Amino acid sequence: ATVPVAPLYGDMLMVRSDGEPPKADVSHGLTAIYQHDHDYFWIGGTARTDGTSGACDEAAVAGLIAGACSLLPGWDYTL
Repeated sequence: ATVPVAPLYGDMLMVRSDGEPPKADVSHGLTAIYQHDHDYFWIGGTARTDGTSGACDEAAVAGLIAGACSLLPGWDYTL
């Protein structure tokens, strides 16, 4: 049997926490926060079929930040 697949682009954003960093990776659905180095974290993710790889656009950044803030109620960020 074959399984049809199609390529997706996924965005990730590196951020720094000014407050208490999470003690573990956190995820729910596509949204995830991954520890990187001390108070730096990768926030992911998105899934899209169009566009190019490279820098996140403003809408992707806003979505990634909003998703991270929904997972960690003390985190807040305003674009």
